[in-house]
Amino acid sequence: MTTPTRPILAKGSLLAINASIWMAAAIATICLLVLRDVAELTGLHIVGVIVAVSGLPILFRRMTDKHTSIDGKKRRSHYRGALRLAEEHAGIGRWRIDYETGLQSWSDSLCAAHGVVSGSTAGEDVWSVLEHHGADTEPFRFEVEVPKTDGSDCVLRIFARNHFSVTGRLIETYGVVIDVTRDYDHFQAISEAYSAAQAEAERARELAMTDSLTGLANRRRAMAELDRQIVASRNQKKRLSVVMFDIDHFKAVNDTYGHPAGDAILRKVADIASEATRKNDLVARIGGEEFLWIMPDTNEATVKKASERLRAAMERGSAAGGAPPITISAGFVTCTDCDTGLAVFARADEALYAAKDAGRNQIKQAA
Repeated sequence: MTTPTRPILAKGSLLAINASIWMAAAIATICLLVLRDVAELTGLHIVGVIVAVSGLPILFRRMTDKHTSIDGKKRRSHYRGALRLAEEHAGIGRWRIDYETGLQSWSDSLCAAHGVVSGSTAGEDVWSVLEHHGADTEPFRFEVEVPKTDGSDCVLRIFARNHFSVTGRLIETYGVVIDVTRDYDHFQAISEAYSAAQAEAERARELAMTDSLTGLANRRRAMAELDRQIVASRNQKKRLSVVMFDIDHFKAVNDTYGHPAGDAILRKVADIASEATRKNDLVARIGGEEFLWIMPDTNEATVKKASERLRAAMERGSAAGGAPPITISAGFVTCTDCDTGLAVFARADEALYAAKDAGRNQIKQAA
């Protein structure tokens, strides 16, 4: 239970009381003058009474001023105590920067709790904020990273206000400070977790679109890219070429040298095909020993030469896993106003089988 404080009299009330006392003094003086013969009072008595009564307003004023001063000190002491309590238990501190010295000061509790150094020079980040808000007459907020005595940093949020002289000159900026380092650490942790989740999702997407044995694009990605390139060729009025090739007699390789040797051959074929492709090309393993090569903006002559170079490279350098070099058969199609991806795929497949029917280890163009 709090003890009630003495009420503070308003300025108008004090003036009224002083006037009443002066009036009472005047009436008392008149009465004394009228009754001096009856009361046998001397002039000295009368003067003494007048002086005593006249001093009452002064005495009263001093008494009220004293009580007012005491009440004001009590209030200020109460406010300072509440502020210290907030600083100690709520993590709130005080900050001030003097524009004459350029030094910033922090409250003792803030220095003790967070290890910041009072009396330090403000950094460029602080000066940049203060310059931006130099003419503000309303409170503003900013955040700053401050070095601590233990070598680490803390992030402080400052609710600040400018103090101007009567001539409008900026004297100082002061504010209330809250440590938001934990908030930033929490946000950083969430951001890192989000980035990790995005990276994991991208890896999962990449795995879903990649052939695990060869590292090439798989059938799903190849068909999606084919559809995209068909649309692009239509819009840009450019030619699109597609090559489909597979390994000749691959079943015999597996049967003779074993599946590990067959897998080694597939990886070797993928490496040679990857070296043959251009930057905007895509080569994919679409199943078993079959591969698809998508070549944007390529005419018949160019795709035929590229396919022949690939065939020769396979025949010359595809030995792997103890198995001898293999050969490939390929079929290609070139179109400007292509149909669907499946239609282009089917035409390239027909050309591939035409190459096989013609004796393998050769290239055929779709009709």
